[in-house]
Amino acid sequence: MQWCVPVARLLRQLLFQLFVLLAFCCQCCRVYAYPFVQGMQPIDFAPVKQVSKGAVYAREVILGENDAPILVEFDLEGKEVKTIGEQQGEYADTRIMSGVTFNSFLKQKQLIEKQYINQFKVLSREQYESETTRIVDHEGNSRLKKALKDDTLFVWLLKPEFIIGNNKYILLEIPISTYEVPVTQSPAGYIRSVLVSTKTGRILYRSENNIGVRTGFILDNNNEVKKFRDREATDTVLNPIANAKVFAVADGRDFITFTDGQGKYRVEYYNPPCPGFEFLYHNPIIAELHYSRFHPRKTEYLPYFLIRQQEHYCNGLYVWSPEGLC
Repeated sequence: MQWCVPVARLLRQLLFQLFVLLAFCCQCCRVYAYPFVQGMQPIDFAPVKQVSKGAVYAREVILGENDAPILVEFDLEGKEVKTIGEQQGEYADTRIMSGVTFNSFLKQKQLIEKQYINQFKVLSREQYESETTRIVDHEGNSRLKKALKDDTLFVWLLKPEFIIGNNKYILLEIPISTYEVPVTQSPAGYIRSVLVSTKTGRILYRSENNIGVRTGFILDNNNEVKKFRDREATDTVLNPIANAKVFAVADGRDFITFTDGQGKYRVEYYNPPCPGFEFLYHNPIIAELHYSRFHPRKTEYLPYFLIRQQEHYCNGLYVWSPEGLC
């Protein structure tokens, strides 16, 4: 076993040289090495401070030169394809209605008139609400006049001789004119939406596209609507949400802040260091908002969350460089 002697000597020499090298590094290093190296103090890496800025805002109706909403047409993908005009002047006091809904009112009218033939009379809202219009049954007894719906323009009313017992005397209420005809629903010339006068119930405008009002989230320096994901610091936020809770998640903790009066926030948080390697942190920035479900008897507000990812690159490879070691 004489071959073991030179091998043992070689190992002792290598271990001695390694010990000398580590001892030298311990004396000259400004940044310490890892704790697995015996006889050396662990590195005290501080968490890395990160800052995220942004804003919380909602959609807002864009007003035109006359401070009225701007009516536009949208294609099936939601892209604006045509400007109709401001909702004033010719288009003042109008409501947007789908072609299907418009035709459904006329369909109900047709069914009622067929079912109650010669048993009803058609009154305008003004005629029905007039003090001279009284509701009496077949025996001449007065009945309480029911209030109409807010948007009703015409009402189908049973004649007194057909009002018996507690049966209802209002057969139908519609918010469109009785003189209108159904809009085209065939593939050729399909009418998808209409503008209806809230005073006369007549159609003022019809389109094969969807009709809506121009909306936006932000305006640029030229007062042009921009996509909400392209916001710059100089842009105007149209509908900022103030006092919204915003928090960042980092290192297993929540770092909380709140939006100011302009809907803007600035949140600071700390990521763990990454000594010796590279790492890309994905920090969720979360805005907590609240909404109320439509319910006639409840007004509770429920939370929902908007989340975007903030990326931060961590480079800890410097510890392996000569400058990082000594």
